[in-house]
Amino acid sequence: MIFFHGAFSERTPFVLDWNQALNAVPVASSTAPGFSPWNALAKNTWQAWRCGANSGWLELDLGEVRYFDTLAVVGHNLASVGASLRFQHKLLEADAMTNLTLITPLDNRPAVLLLPAPVTARYVGLHFPAGASAPPAIAAVMIGPRLRLPAWVQPPYVRAADAETVEGEAAISRGGHYLGRTMRRRGGRLSPQLSPIDRPWFDANMHGFREHYNTRRPFLWASSPSDHVS
Repeated sequence: MIFFHGAFSERTPFVLDWNQALNAVPVASSTAPGFSPWNALAKNTWQAWRCGANSGWLELDLGEVRYFDTLAVVGHNLASVGASLRFQHKLLEADAMTNLTLITPLDNRPAVLLLPAPVTARYVGLHFPAGASAPPAIAAVMIGPRLRLPAWVQPPYVRAADAETVEGEAAISRGGHYLGRTMRRRGGRLSPQLSPIDRPWFDANMHGFREHYNTRRPFLWASSPSDHVS
C-alpha cells in the first residue's frame, strides 16, 4: 500500500532500490527472543525484527547524513495485528524526532510512505503506537530517494495484486466428485510496458538501477501511486 505525507499526487512510475537502506545501526525499544533488530536490515524477507511488546519503536542510525523521500517496510504483519506505524526522522542525535504521517496498512503487502520533497536526516525512527493486538514485526526497512521514470505505464497493465500465477490441479473422481487439490507453484510476473523514455535521461539515470536489476536484487516498483495500488 502507498501512503502520502501531505496532499500531492504521484502519477508516473518509480522504483526504489533495496540497497539504499544501508549500513545502518538499529536500536529497538524491545525485541522478542530470536528476532534481532539487525534482521530488518538483512535485505531478505525470511528474517524479521519483532518488537518485544505490542507497541514500541525501532530507530536506525544511518551512519551519515542522507537525503530521502521514500520510506517503506516489507514483510510485515501490521495489518494482521492491527498495528499502525509512524515514520520519524532527525538530523542530530540530540534533536527531537520529526513525525511523519501515521499509516495503518490494510494488508501485509509492502507499506510505502511518499514524501513530496526529500528530507535530510541521519536518524530514522519507526514508531508503533499502542493499540495492536500482538507485537509488530518487520522483515525489511527501505529508505531512499525514489527513481521517478519520465514515462507512463501503457495498457494493458495488470497490477501486482492481480498478476498471480498458480500452477496446480484439482483431483476429480470418475463420478465427478471433487477430491482435493495439488499446488505445485504460486508466484507472479509483471511485464509493464512504458511510453518512450528519452535516451539522454535513460543513459544518465538508469545505469545503476539496470545493474541492480540484472543481478536480480530486489526493489520496489510502483506504476502510478495516485491511480493504482501497484
